[in-house]
Amino acid sequence: MLASVVASCAASCLLLYAAMAVGHSFNRHKKALSVVFAFVFYHVVQILLLIGAFAVAQSSFNLDHYFDSLNVQNATAVIGVMNVFFAVILAVQAALCLVFYFITHYSLTKKLNLHHLRYKRGYKNVIDMGVQLNADGEVCELAIETSGHGAFRENHFSDDGAYIAVKIICQMALLRKEGRRIEDLIADLKQPAESEEIRYHIGREDFRLAGENVLNDFRAFCKADPRFHLVVPNFEGIRVSFDDEEVKGWLLLRMSLHDPVLPLNLESKEAGGTAVIRQRIAPFFEQYDWLS
Repeated sequence: MLASVVASCAASCLLLYAAMAVGHSFNRHKKALSVVFAFVFYHVVQILLLIGAFAVAQSSFNLDHYFDSLNVQNATAVIGVMNVFFAVILAVQAALCLVFYFITHYSLTKKLNLHHLRYKRGYKNVIDMGVQLNADGEVCELAIETSGHGAFRENHFSDDGAYIAVKIICQMALLRKEGRRIEDLIADLKQPAESEEIRYHIGREDFRLAGENVLNDFRAFCKADPRFHLVVPNFEGIRVSFDDEEVKGWLLLRMSLHDPVLPLNLESKEAGGTAVIRQRIAPFFEQYDWLS
C-alpha cells in the first residue's frame, strides 16, 4: 500500500517534468503545450490504471460470491485479490515512472530546443536585453553578440572574455575524459550551403536618413512579392525568409552602426540559392544610383 502511494507521487511529479520537457521541445507556445501534454499524460495514466484494475476484476476470483458468504477462508481470498490489485497498480506506476523519467532525461540532454532571440547588433544592446528578459521573468542564461562579446547570467552579465575562455577550457577537460573534443558539441549544427555579404555604400551626405528611406522602401518591395516573407519579430533592419521551389534561405538588410553602409547578408540551404536571392532583389537596388 505504502509502496503504491510512493510510486503514485513519483509518477505524478515525473509526469509534470515530462510534460514540460515535451512542451518546450516546440518552438512556439511552449507553456501552453506543456499544459496540453500534462493533460494528455494524466489521462493516459488513468486509462492504464483502469486497464490494470479491469484485468484484476476479470481474474478467476468471484468477489461477489466471497463477499456474500464471507468467512475466514473467503476473507483471505479477498485479501489476496486486493494484494494482486495493488501489485498491478504498483507495476503500472513503476513503469510510468521509468517512461516519464526517460522522456525528461532525453529532452534535457539531447533536445534542449532553447529559444534564440535575435536582437540588435552591439554587445551592450544584447547584454541589456538579456538583463531585461530575466527581469521580465523569461530565463536568459547567455547574451552573446556576433563579434564574440558574451555575458552569462551566472557571471552577472559581465562582458568578460576571460570568464568565457575558462568555461570553454573546463568543458574541453571534461570532454577529454570522455574521449571527445569540443567540436563534438556542435557536430549536429546545420551549416548553410552558401552565405554572402554585400555592402552597399551610401553616397549621400545625410547617410542615416537616406539609409532609413531605403529600408522603408525595401520593406514595401518585399510586401508586394509573395515569395518574400518578412520575419517577425525583428529588431534590426529587415529580415526576409524564402521557402519555395527555387530557394530556401534568408536575407538581412540593415544599417551599419557607424559607417555609411547598408550591409546585406544572404544565406541559402542549397547551392545556387544566394544567386536566386540576388536576382530577385536586383530590380530594387538598380533604382538607386547612389548606392554602390
